[in-house]
Amino acid sequence: MSKTLINTNLFEKEIEVWENCYSNIKDIFASEKNNLQFMNNGSVWVGKTQEKLYEKQTMFQNNFIPIEEALEVFINFMKKALDDYNRFELEQLKNQEYNASNLNVNS
Repeated sequence: MSKTLINTNLFEKEIEVWENCYSNIKDIFASEKNNLQFMNNGSVWVGKTQEKLYEKQTMFQNNFIPIEEALEVFINFMKKALDDYNRFELEQLKNQEYNASNLNVNS
């Protein structure tokens, strides 16, 4: 049986990086939604090209929610994996301490 060691500090930092990226992506998507509504009001650009671009952008934005959901699921998975690993390590330490005190052949 091989023992896998994880540097929990680095893992936590990696989760933080993903959370920051997720926040940035959500901000970008919100900005794009605002830009799309501005483009649709017809005050700057009117015509068939504007209508087609608006239509394509609207279809493109249908991908925003699944992307956000997938990132959220991935981040939650990493948090759960880290939590499970920390609980496992704690349990292993308790078992070692218990075994060291109860299995001492010299006592």
